[in-house]
Amino acid sequence: MKAVKNNNEYGIQSIYGFNAIKPIAVFLSVVCFLCLLFAEQRTQYVGVIFLPLCFFIIVAVFNTRRNINGLGGFLVYCAYMLRFTVFPLIIVLGEYRADVSSDIYEPYFNQACVIMIIECMAVFLLLTLFGKRQGRKKVKKRTLHDVSDKIEKLCGNHFLKLITVVFFVYNCFMYIRYPTLLSLYWRSIFIRSDDYIRLVALQHLISTIPGFLYYPFKLSAELLRYFITAILVVRVNKNKKTVIKNWILTIIIAFFAFSLLSSEQINSIIIGISIVYYMVLKYHRHSKRIILFGLMAFCIATIFVFVSIADVTDIGSIGRIINNYFNGPVNTAIAIHMKENHFVGLENLINDFLDAIPIIGRLTGTVSVNTFYGEIYNMQGAIIPMCGYGYYFFGYIGCWLPAALVICTVNLFDKILLQKLGAEYKIIVTVAVIHMAICVFMYTLNIYFASWIYFFIPIVIAYKIDNKQKHIKQKKYLCNVKKVYYRQI
Repeated sequence: MKAVKNNNEYGIQSIYGFNAIKPIAVFLSVVCFLCLLFAEQRTQYVGVIFLPLCFFIIVAVFNTRRNINGLGGFLVYCAYMLRFTVFPLIIVLGEYRADVSSDIYEPYFNQACVIMIIECMAVFLLLTLFGKRQGRKKVKKRTLHDVSDKIEKLCGNHFLKLITVVFFVYNCFMYIRYPTLLSLYWRSIFIRSDDYIRLVALQHLISTIPGFLYYPFKLSAELLRYFITAILVVRVNKNKKTVIKNWILTIIIAFFAFSLLSSEQINSIIIGISIVYYMVLKYHRHSKRIILFGLMAFCIATIFVFVSIADVTDIGSIGRIINNYFNGPVNTAIAIHMKENHFVGLENLINDFLDAIPIIGRLTGTVSVNTFYGEIYNMQGAIIPMCGYGYYFFGYIGCWLPAALVICTVNLFDKILLQKLGAEYKIIVTVAVIHMAICVFMYTLNIYFASWIYFFIPIVIAYKIDNKQKHIKQKKYLCNVKKVYYRQI
């Protein structure tokens, strides 16, 4: 009889559709390369043709089954697949629409493509090194299943529930103390208003709130949505006999979690993906249905966001959004222009780190490179691409360093996710993994620093405290098992 694979042991590789990712990447690379070959013949933009070509070479030699060991690595793979195949084609078809004059980015466009390729090579080399290292480790087989299953139930989340209550009480205090904070900070994705007026009003309100009150609120408010969602989803899925009922209730929770928006709009999509991933692991036999439903919901949500929120009207506006928020080559070229004309010095790297720390950032009064980038070129909300940030400080030699830092952290959280966690922590750590993985896709290093302060460190602290309690319970339980065993002898 064939042994059943342990989902915790094999993780992402046992999920339906994983084996299709490499053929899809190869297919998209070839198709987009041929399309770009005919669509773009101008010398100043010839670099865009080499993006899918280089990605094809990289994925052709990259072993997905050995080197992708977790959800984070899988998302990084998908992110680079889009950035080097579909997105460049959209940008070209959209005629390189941007918020600045072509005179600024055009002279540096091919150089930007070279930097993107260097970063991609470094990222996949790191994934390969981590994959080989993981492969050399012997996987411990589960023995004494009855004891192991009992220990699984001892995975605690008491501290998680405690801080959820504390955060909830503090948020209620802030809403009572500042009545307009609730309506200005939170909104529904389906109820649209003038976002500019709301943001101006929110910024004015924040300026009246002392930092020692607002920053804990911001931290707790964002964490609270994850904690409450995780606790509710796990709660409704405890009864294994009512699968259909569990799924319906989970969809309702996911719908409300997705529709609730804060200033960090991407968090709504992240919590939705995290719930789908949890359900796939929970109901592994039905993974095909869950994934297909999740992909359908994601496509519908993406279309809704692009049309209703991003005000997309044509392919040019899609290309502009890709460049501004998904580390496109045009914005990378603008970052090179900024280095050549507005370099602030290597010491500003430290200032960017300090700027991400609550209160300290306000006391130093420094302006982050990302803010500087938006102000110079009048691109409010746009981000300096990760490789553009690396080039700004370190040139060609170190343009890949910010992405490498993110990949190392992705690997760390992937390892945590593969450990034996309580169900609530599985969802929360999944959120952390997704947050970290998309840093190379649509964030900059400033947001990476801030994510540690506002999200990753609190999660790690909560996990460590509950994990310590879990080990104490496990130790006591194993001691009792041994006593019973020796008495029987």
